[in-house]
Amino acid sequence: MNSWMKTPVRRGGTEKMRIAVLDFPDLGGNVTGLGRFVAEELTTRLFLTRRFEVIERQLLNKVLDELKLSAAGFVDSSSAQELGKLLGVSAVVSGTLSQLATTVRVNARVITTSTGKIVAAASIELSKDEGVMQLLQTMVPPGGGIFSDPGATLPGRPGEGLGGHSAPVDSGDNLGGGFAGREEQTYKDRIEQALSSGEYLKAHSLCQEALAKFPAFAFAHAALGYTYLRIKPANEEQALLALEKAVALAEDPWGDGFAHYLLGRIYANRGRRLEARSALEKAALRHQAVGIRRSPEDWFNQAVRMCLELYREEIEACWAEQDYTRAINLSQQVIDKFNPAFAYTAKGYSLLKSKPVRAAEALNSLLAALALAERPYGDGWTNYLLGWAYWETGDKDKAQEALERAVASAQQSAVLSSPDWKTDCLRLLRYCYEGKIETFLVNGEYDEAIDFLEGVITFVPDYAYAYVVLGYSYLMTEKAPRRALEVLEKAVALEEAPVEPGWTEYLLGWAYQRNGRHGPAVDALGKALRKAEEAGLAPEWVADGRQRLAESYDQLFNQFRLRGGNISYYLVLAEASIELLPEYATGYAVKGYCLTELGTERTAEALALLQQAEALKEDPTGDGWIYYAFGRVYHQKGERKTAMFYLEQALRRGAEANVSERYYWYRQCNTLYQRLSKQHRSMYGLAVTMDSTVEEPYFMLKIGSEEGHPFTSFTGLKLRLGVSSELWRAEAGGELAWEGDIFPPTEFLGWYVLLGGGVYGVYGMNEGTGDYLDLGFYFGFETGLRFYFGEANRFCFTIGSEYRFYPEGESTVAFGVNLGLPVR
Repeated sequence: MNSWMKTPVRRGGTEKMRIAVLDFPDLGGNVTGLGRFVAEELTTRLFLTRRFEVIERQLLNKVLDELKLSAAGFVDSSSAQELGKLLGVSAVVSGTLSQLATTVRVNARVITTSTGKIVAAASIELSKDEGVMQLLQTMVPPGGGIFSDPGATLPGRPGEGLGGHSAPVDSGDNLGGGFAGREEQTYKDRIEQALSSGEYLKAHSLCQEALAKFPAFAFAHAALGYTYLRIKPANEEQALLALEKAVALAEDPWGDGFAHYLLGRIYANRGRRLEARSALEKAALRHQAVGIRRSPEDWFNQAVRMCLELYREEIEACWAEQDYTRAINLSQQVIDKFNPAFAYTAKGYSLLKSKPVRAAEALNSLLAALALAERPYGDGWTNYLLGWAYWETGDKDKAQEALERAVASAQQSAVLSSPDWKTDCLRLLRYCYEGKIETFLVNGEYDEAIDFLEGVITFVPDYAYAYVVLGYSYLMTEKAPRRALEVLEKAVALEEAPVEPGWTEYLLGWAYQRNGRHGPAVDALGKALRKAEEAGLAPEWVADGRQRLAESYDQLFNQFRLRGGNISYYLVLAEASIELLPEYATGYAVKGYCLTELGTERTAEALALLQQAEALKEDPTGDGWIYYAFGRVYHQKGERKTAMFYLEQALRRGAEANVSERYYWYRQCNTLYQRLSKQHRSMYGLAVTMDSTVEEPYFMLKIGSEEGHPFTSFTGLKLRLGVSSELWRAEAGGELAWEGDIFPPTEFLGWYVLLGGGVYGVYGMNEGTGDYLDLGFYFGFETGLRFYFGEANRFCFTIGSEYRFYPEGESTVAFGVNLGLPVR
């Protein structure tokens, strides 16, 4: 039920939900005083939410009579829909009372008239105290009140004569002279006594009795209206009639403004705002003039609050219509009468919004408001207006102080969201700050700027420009590089371009560089240069930005040369460096090197890039690395001598620059150089030999040496020694071989072809012919596969076959393996 009562209604008052509230009968269908009380209480609560338009009981009773229904809460779907048609209501609230042992259960429900369905329901239990029991025992006739005297007459009913009224009197104290006056005074005393003791039914009866005798008795009309409001259920309509009659007969029926207060309260409930303000104002002023209370309630403070709230609403309505002249007049009117702080604030705002701006008058009014109350409008709005007024008068220091107080006050009082004025307050505050910031920058007072700006960002935590200048100040003082980076990252997160295009990114890149983070540094500095170029600007910081960008690229490429890395990543990095820094020689060199590493397809392009880098700067890195890159390219092109020339230059320049062997590129350069240089190996082998002069094969042991360039050619000397049961064979000779790479450029497995020759000696053992010795020359041809292991001086393992022939017609065929061990 509560959630239904809180259903949002669009502001403006023209689309409130229209509802009807029926009496709450007991389970026997009887309406008691408690049933009527619950209905009236619920009516009041619904009305006070200002979300609903509640049907008056007189109109409701008339329609119920037409439908042959009572005001009791027994309605079905069809009768609820019929009620909706006749009364134009969207929903009907009804319910029942159920007596339990010690409590009374109240069940309520909301029935929509469009469908006849229950859309909300709730229940509560009331303790059976004395008041509840008294109401339960009072039966209410259909459409009636809770008075036991059926003959009681109410003002305005048939039979109450209004003719022959005496002339209106000035106040409730002027009761006329003679016997009639004394009798009126007696009634007044009795009524006041009944009211003061809370006997509202008795007071009501006395008022009716007095009015039957004295129809122009203004006090009795006023008191009667009051009893209508106090007796449950309250009858606001009858109260209004009685009170309007009272003030028509006398200017102040109660003598202290109470009647006007009651009228103002009823007018306010009914949305009659101007009449409510006028009545409440009369009540408050009359009470101030009299100085004593004659009414049964302590109402003065509430009357003043309601009156001021209505003034405030009226002034704000003038603002909505941009009628600032009338707003100023209303503010002055309420100042003259009640002197509230908010009225000075309202006047100040209206003066600032006037055309032309009346800043000096506004300043005085706002200072007066703050002298009366710390927060005249409940938040920092008055201080914001004061800062605005100071700004308009040119006093920017005082404007800053007032605006800061406004922000601090808003932060303390804002619960769910910032007030509407805070955005403009922060805008003005930024203007105040910017003037001081510019002064610090022009004078180079960076330490002072840091102290000032650290305070600024506590007041305006989303002020991106302040973060940028704070970071710049930290960089210029070379203090706290981490703090500089932190505030600059915050600036970029808050606003894409808080200052001129690219400057924030330039500072961010600078800060990254100071913190040794060169990857993010090149990203930020590159973005800064691109933004400046796109904007067509050439600010002073661009030259320094290019220099810092080159320094960060140098650091990244140094890491690459020192440790190696992802070739594709550094290729992209090099291309970006060339785009941003067209004269950056190292970028061209790195790109050329990366292309070489990725394959042989772009060797020509790689060579052109390296040549361009050398043209820009002979040795871009200063340690000979570019010569190593040249050596790699020429090696891929198959130009061994040129590759060796550049590799030798790289090693010599690296030694001069004290390049450590730990550098990745230097190790690679040395390895390649040694690989391409002539290598020396000791050779050891074993072969199975088949000799044409003997029947059985035998083993031959080979020992020798060779030198040459792997996968190119080599020469060598060999000594062979073989022994069988029939002969001993010894050979000594030389050889020349050619090699090729089977799976280039792996340089692991190659083929070879070898030509050789030398001298031999054979000692034969023949049982038939005897022993013999044979000396001569031999020639040989050999082919096979060679496996290379290692990086520089490489191990070699050979599998091959050899054919040798001798001038006397002899020949041998051998199949064997050789192991080559490098000799330094």
